[in-house]
Order: sequence, then structure tokens, then C-alpha cells
Amino acid sequence: MNRKPISAVLNCLPSLAVAVLCGLLWDCSAVRAEVTEEQQQRLQQLADSMQRAGKLYSDQQYGECAREVLDLRDKLQKLLADAMPQEPDSDLLRSVKPIYDRLERAYGMLELQGAELPPLTPWAELSAAGQSRSLTEKASRPLVPGESPQMTGDASDQESIASDQSKDSQTGVASGPISFARDIAPLLIENCNGCHLDGRRASGNLRMDTYEQMMRGGDSGELIAGRNATNSLLIQRLKGEAGERMPAGGRPALSPEQITTISTWIREGATFDGDDPSTELRRVVQENWAAAASHDDLFQERKSRSLADWQRVLPDSQPASAGGNELFILGNVSEQSLNGLLTYAEAALGQAKKLLGAPQRAPLIKGGISIFVLQTKYDYGEFGRMVENRDLPSDWTGHWYAGPLDVYAALPLDAELSEKQGEAIMLQVLVGAYLGSFRDVPYWFSEGVARNAVLSTYRRADPRVKTWQASLAAAFQKVDSPKTLLEDRLDEESAGLVGMALTGIMTNSTNRMRFEKLLALLREGRSFNDALTFAYAPPETLLKNWLGKK
Repeated sequence: MNRKPISAVLNCLPSLAVAVLCGLLWDCSAVRAEVTEEQQQRLQQLADSMQRAGKLYSDQQYGECAREVLDLRDKLQKLLADAMPQEPDSDLLRSVKPIYDRLERAYGMLELQGAELPPLTPWAELSAAGQSRSLTEKASRPLVPGESPQMTGDASDQESIASDQSKDSQTGVASGPISFARDIAPLLIENCNGCHLDGRRASGNLRMDTYEQMMRGGDSGELIAGRNATNSLLIQRLKGEAGERMPAGGRPALSPEQITTISTWIREGATFDGDDPSTELRRVVQENWAAAASHDDLFQERKSRSLADWQRVLPDSQPASAGGNELFILGNVSEQSLNGLLTYAEAALGQAKKLLGAPQRAPLIKGGISIFVLQTKYDYGEFGRMVENRDLPSDWTGHWYAGPLDVYAALPLDAELSEKQGEAIMLQVLVGAYLGSFRDVPYWFSEGVARNAVLSTYRRADPRVKTWQASLAAAFQKVDSPKTLLEDRLDEESAGLVGMALTGIMTNSTNRMRFEKLLALLREGRSFNDALTFAYAPPETLLKNWLGKK
């Protein structure tokens, strides 16, 4: 599904400021007595600085907010540099570490929204005994979103320093490994978009939409020469040493610091640290951020993106909203209707946790779920066209979507729902979105389990059940072989119906323990194919047996 760039929602994030920046205050009264009075004053200044940053963000003064956050970073580094050396468990380090952790979260959120900020020095370096204070003194000026950081000094010198992982604290520049997902993919997306990413025709037949494509190279050959950054075509083109400097088209050149980051990654082996090298780079970046984010930060991000999506669908309508700490419901219906749906959703949430064996006290879905409630079928159709770039089936009563940053359900509310009908629909979308939020879980399985949850709980109360059962035979006729399901060739409605039948077998009394093991493995981070193979059998073998088709 096509999604807008992350930066496109920058103007829709006052709630993010309140939740992430304003909320990252620190209570100086907790400082232990061993911290000096002068250090306590400087710690209080850090708290004041964070409060100012939060206010600027909530006022949508994003450039000033970025400057304030970077000023806070510099003050924190200076405080530690002035106090070095420190014992690893000193009171000052224990007092500063929570501030640093919250700064790191706010820093990451700003970068996610489009701000280009110089790297935040890892805590291990800042807290190391004997840390050189030259690092703090070299801190570059604050940047605003859209600017590129500059690095002083000769670029080749910077490369040699960054690539030497054996440097100790006497050099002041020891650094950890470079992450493709965190450090490299965002640079490629920002600077190669249009020519080598997201373009209809890739320049020089070099596609870089995925790590796999990038490593294949293009007409000029492979981009990476083993661990040799100097001889790698990618670095040579970025420096303008092998033909036209890249990026072309009048775009600004990458800074020496950015080139150094890519060079270091190559020297470290140019490895991929995601789940699947064929995944689009934008999704790689989103998955990396979402995995590191807390539930609250991810929930705030999803709420903000949902509000931005609403403006795309109904720009002249301000939605009403309701919710808790894992549900966010917004819609153009009455407040009474919205609160009623929230009640249904909360009941379905508890039911889903029980059916799926999920922890009752933890969020069902990390980062929660947004639920769009559209007053008419026309509005629901517009949601499909504007947000998902597709036409939604006219007979749908709702659907769900699960991605790294977006997990939501959309429902047309063109008729009154009974309590049981409302809970049944909410249960279906919550179960589907929950399973769909795991790595590479296929739609037929997620939606199949979701419909089985409705069957087992609301069979008599939900009139859709009879329709599903009547349509089942026609859906199975579309399945020529197991590959039809394995390669995701079915339309969503047919896949949901076939999945309902298959997962009915998987969850019956004979196989229930296997199903619970499958869910436990998914929660542990195992891929769907691995989990299915361990709990039942290899996917193709299992589907051959159940479908009776080769």
C-alpha cells in the first residue's frame, strides 16, 4: 500500500510534542547528595531546556525546537566532559542517564519526522572514564529540519578515524558498528529518491528500492567492492571521483560525515541487519524505528499519522475522537456513537486477549491501533482511494491494516449496530490486526483466525456469518494449488473465507495446543513459516494435506 512520506505529517503533530518532548522532564529533587550544587543547577537547566523544546514543538516551531534539542545535547555532553573521569556507577552518571535516554527518544522522534540532526554520541562513549572533551567542543551548530550537517576537517582523515574500531578512549572517537536499517537506509531514501528509488525507470539500471537490488548494482557494475570503501563505486560516485558526482540533478552533495558513515559500513562488511533483504528500504527504516520505540511513543506516532490520514480523506471535517492507552477511535459521527464504539472495542479487546492467549495487562498490539469510523459508505470509499490507493468492496463492513508505523481499522457506520454486532466487528479487526502486525504473517491466516473468533463467539448475533458460510464453496474454487495461498494470489475476501476454513482446523480441540505454540513462537519473534513448520508442518505440506490439491 502506498504511504505518504513521514515528513508529510510534520504539521499534524502537536500531540507528539506534548507526549514526547514535554513529557521528558526530569525531577532534580531526585539527585543524590554526592552531585555537587553546581552540577544540580546544570541538571535543572537541562530540564528547563527540555520543557522549552516541548513548548516549541507544540507551537509547531520545528526549527527552533530542533535547535533547543541540540543545545540540550551539547549541554549534557559538556556536563559529563567537565566531570570526567567518573566511576561507572557514580551518582552523576546515574542522574544523567535517564535524561540521556529521554533525549535519545525525543531525538529519534524528531529525525523520524524529517529533521536531519548530527549523530547523538552513544552513552557508552559519553560515560567512559577519560572521555576527551574535544568531542563536545567539536559539536556542530544546531540544525533545522531540511538542513544537512557539516563536518569540519579533512574528509579522508574523518574516514580513517571512523573506520578504525580499535581506537580507545585516548582518541575520543571510538564508535560502534553502523546499522544499515538505522544509518544507511535513511540516507539512501533521502538522497537517491526519484532516480534509483521509487522511480519508474532507474537511472543506469541501478535500482535501490531494496538492499538486495542495491547489492546487485547496475550498468556500471557492483556498488560495493568487498570491504574496500575507497574502491567501491558507491563511494567514488558520492565523492565525484568516478564520473558525475551523486546525487545528480542539482541536489546537494552528501556531507563528509555522511560519506564517512557509508564508508565505515562498507569496511564493516556492508551487512543487512533487517529481516528480509528484499524488503523496501522505507519499510526497513520504519520497522527499525518501531522496534526500538516504546509503546507510548509508537502510539503517539500512530495517532498523529491517523489524524493526517483523516485530513487527506475529509480535509474539511474535524473528527471527534475517543480512546485509552491502546485504542484511538476517530470519526465524523456523533460523540455518543463514538463512545459506544469505544465501549464495544474495549470489550472486544479483552476478548481478543483471552482467545489469543495474550497477556491481559500488556497492550494487545505494541503501539496500539487506530479505528477510523466513517459516517457513510461514500466516506469509506474515499478512505480506500485516498489512504490505500484502491477501491474497497462495496459490501465490506470494515477492514484492518497492519504495518510498522500504521496499524488501523476502518469501518463505515451507515447503520445502527447492536451491541453484539459492534463487538463482533471490533473483535474481527482487532484479532486480524494483531496477527497481521507480526513479521510476514499472511493475510489468509490473520483474517481467517479473525473470522473464526467471530464464529466462536458471536455466531448467532452476527448476520455476516451466514453470508460467509454461503460464499465458502465459491472461494475454494479459486484455489488451484497451495501456491495460490502461499503466493498471495487470492482477493482479500476469498482469502479471508478460505483462511476461516483452514484456521478452523488449526484451532479445533485436536490442534489447539499446536495453535497456541504457533502464537507463542510468533510472539518470540520467529517468522511465520518457521513457527508454522515447528508447530504443525512446512506450509506447503500442510496446505496440500488440508486442501487435497498439489
